[in-house]
Amino acid sequence: MLRTVGSQRFRILQRRVLADRRQEAQIELITADRPGKPDQIHLDCAALLKLVIDDINTQGRTAHGSDYASPFAVPLQFNNAGWVANRWCEILPIPLKARQALLETIDGNQRLGIVHQYLLQHDII
Repeated sequence: MLRTVGSQRFRILQRRVLADRRQEAQIELITADRPGKPDQIHLDCAALLKLVIDDINTQGRTAHGSDYASPFAVPLQFNNAGWVANRWCEILPIPLKARQALLETIDGNQRLGIVHQYLLQHDII
């Protein structure tokens, strides 16, 4: 098993599979989200996300004890719209192409607005 930790968003420009089946890609870094004052959509999505993360971590600790490693890197940034949107993108059951397009959206508040609409349409929030 391989566990990775991402530190910055990026867009894949070109990808190829090498003879030994490893993948190689040429990427472009996506600029970090600009912080903004949380609006009600952000607060609603962040509050629900906190409950989901707490539940995932509780279930993980119950099932695996001290061997459990949370999939959510700390610090948790519930006050950052882009971070909240990105975590939802990771856990929602959306097609890979839609997830990629959403994560490539430059503006964190816009990304969170799309996520909020999805949560409303699926009666999650």
